[in-house]
Amino acid sequence: MSVDYYFKNRLSKNSKELQQIMDKPWLADHIKNGHGPLCAAYPQEYTSEGDTPSFMPLIRNGLEQHTDYTLGGWGGRPEYKNGNHMQDGNDLKNGVPDSHYTFQRWLPAIQNDWAARADWCVADEYSKANHQPVARILGESVRTVRPGEKIILDASPSFDPDKNSLSYQWWQYREAGSVQTKVAIKHVDEKRTEIIVPDNPGKQLHLILELTDNGTPNLKSYKRVILNVN
Repeated sequence: MSVDYYFKNRLSKNSKELQQIMDKPWLADHIKNGHGPLCAAYPQEYTSEGDTPSFMPLIRNGLEQHTDYTLGGWGGRPEYKNGNHMQDGNDLKNGVPDSHYTFQRWLPAIQNDWAARADWCVADEYSKANHQPVARILGESVRTVRPGEKIILDASPSFDPDKNSLSYQWWQYREAGSVQTKVAIKHVDEKRTEIIVPDNPGKQLHLILELTDNGTPNLKSYKRVILNVN
């Protein structure tokens, strides 16, 4: 399950979309009913012992959080505090720091991914269920760059295994990097984008390609680009 008991209790404070995908009717329709005996056995309550943040980075969605949990991703964005102790960071929700938003920002994608996997349990053919698109870019995903340099990122190699249409979204994951100023990204919803490296030597900039298909349910994959400003 993708959230903990505390999130369930504060459900009414969140958007209608999050309320719907984290409530019992959604669970019944997309997981428990008509998806085989394994899904039918899933508990009706949204409870957890906190294992979700540890497990979710293991799902290979392109965010590469399995290599370093502090990168941020479906497992939230923990930070080291007092040595090796980790606690939730604060991602900006409408400009306001919010430790819960480190998870909430990913929840629609997570729930759709779960629903698709439930469909796999009962699909007797590959074509009868949706599968995650594959996000790829030309060139290296970790680069050393110079202030003022124009960087072009091209996601043309991306594809969908089901031949679904794809939409592209490029965005700056400000909290994951050390470049805190907002970087202007051109053509944010196209395959090919470009930026000008900010004058922040010694800092790191994280850019995310968010790839979404038009299958049912809509599924996402990502590609993280890390620019080390020299």
